[in-house]
Amino acid sequence: MPDKSESQSASTPPPDHNADGGVYCPFCDYDMRSRFGRACPECGEVVDEMAMCRARVPWANRREIGWFAGVWRTFRGVTFSSKKFGRAVSQPVDLREALRFRRLVVAVVWLTIVASLVGLILTEVIDLLDDYWFEQFALGWKLAGGVGVGAVLWAWLYACTGLHTYWFHPKKLSIERQNRAVALGYYACAPLLILPLAMLFCAAGLIIYAAGDELGVPSAESAGIIIVGVLGGAPLVAALLGFWSATLSLASRGAGRGVFGLVSLAAGQPLLCVVMAVLIAGLLPVTVGYAALIVMTMT
Repeated sequence: MPDKSESQSASTPPPDHNADGGVYCPFCDYDMRSRFGRACPECGEVVDEMAMCRARVPWANRREIGWFAGVWRTFRGVTFSSKKFGRAVSQPVDLREALRFRRLVVAVVWLTIVASLVGLILTEVIDLLDDYWFEQFALGWKLAGGVGVGAVLWAWLYACTGLHTYWFHPKKLSIERQNRAVALGYYACAPLLILPLAMLFCAAGLIIYAAGDELGVPSAESAGIIIVGVLGGAPLVAALLGFWSATLSLASRGAGRGVFGLVSLAAGQPLLCVVMAVLIAGLLPVTVGYAALIVMTMT
């Protein structure tokens, strides 16, 4: 005769079941508690039990729904319906997956900014190649300067996408809920994926403006200014405001922050980003000098 405790444990849902008793489709977020069979009644996809018990964050289910869908749905959820996205805190939120998503966002933004700057330098929109002071530096110092600026930019982006999580673990919450809220908070950086669009438009506008200035075509100069100001400025503002707004929404929904906590977060997040920029930029000369020594010893 089978042991009673064994039969009970067999029917007990996995330990990472949703706290409200629900199991959700990773494809469409449909609550499948009343489902019949393994197919989702909403989208028709076949979903296994363990996939439904995992976090509702699409990025965490990217192996089932695909990488592009995982990134796109996470971006869309955080950017356009962050309050609904914050409900994911009721289920397990994997911190490692959240940090991977953060690194992805930082890498995409960093690569876009670096590529735009390199393109502007090579097209001489940023006129460094013909500057006398720039020509005086040896190749090692030039390379070190580029490495130093890139390292500082990466450090600043990485810091700014994690500073806000300090507000995501109030002591009034249980340790488990705090851990979930902090992990969820890292997804607030998703709107920054709009920044590459802003950088590309800004770079294109500056190139058009420089070409118009060189050829003496006022209409091209005006077009370049419009592209930079409108097509480049609008996505830039949208990305920064989206990041700020998503942080507040997830702090309210996921971490249960009240008015005082949200006000301090609203003011503290931009201030800390500025402070980090000053502190990290102050390390630039040291970084450049150290990188130059390495480069010069290798050449």
